[in-house]
Amino acid sequence: MKFTRLIGRIFLALLFVNAGLSQLNNTDPFVQFVNVRYPFFYDYVQKLTGHSLDCTEILKPTNFIKHTPCLIQTIGAAQLILGLGVGIGMQGAGCLLALLSIIITVFAHNPIIYLNNVNAQAEYLNIIFNFGIIGALFLVGKRRKNKGSCGVGSCLTKPKEDKKDEKKEDKKDEKKKDKKDEKKKDQKDEKKKDQKDEKKKDKKDEKKKDKTDEKKKDIKDEKKKNIKDEKKDEKKEDKKEDKIKEANTLPEEKK
Repeated sequence: MKFTRLIGRIFLALLFVNAGLSQLNNTDPFVQFVNVRYPFFYDYVQKLTGHSLDCTEILKPTNFIKHTPCLIQTIGAAQLILGLGVGIGMQGAGCLLALLSIIITVFAHNPIIYLNNVNAQAEYLNIIFNFGIIGALFLVGKRRKNKGSCGVGSCLTKPKEDKKDEKKEDKKDEKKKDKKDEKKKDQKDEKKKDQKDEKKKDKKDEKKKDKTDEKKKDIKDEKKKNIKDEKKDEKKEDKKEDKIKEANTLPEEKK
């Protein structure tokens, strides 16, 4: 996969390196292309913005055409540098090239602006072609976590910066893992403590219950004892009364 990404980067880079070199070596065709289309673009923007570009003299077609060669060379240099950046795996080069391609497509191949002045089918094909390239550039410019870039010499070995980033991310992951483990351990300890407290509470409740049961039992025993003592006292009193009666009946019989 890394080798195929390298091949894809190189092929994509060749497209922009070739375009950049062409614009730097021979600007005439590109200057003519821009000078023909810019007046239509300027008129369209003027209609949209309500002639707000009148205050900027440099943007008027007669003045803008003078600076077109410099603009073409600047775009060519940007395509050349960013194309090489895509080829060697420079982070962000793909996204910058994608943005540049979007600007060029909106200006040079916009069917809304040039519909009555150009071949609509050819412009449609150019737009689809550019959209495909822009999508590829965004994919190339996307940063991959924990993976080395696919630049020259880095498809088989990861660069030092990526390794450092990986180590930092690993350390962060380890710290997060340790924190999670500590939290889990604390939660387990809390659960154990809660269970111990519940057991202690249950034991206390059982002891209290046992004490109350003992008290109730003692109270019942005391009541039973008191009842027995009362019965004994009643029997004693009955015996005394019987003896007194017997003692009183004896003298009467003698008489």
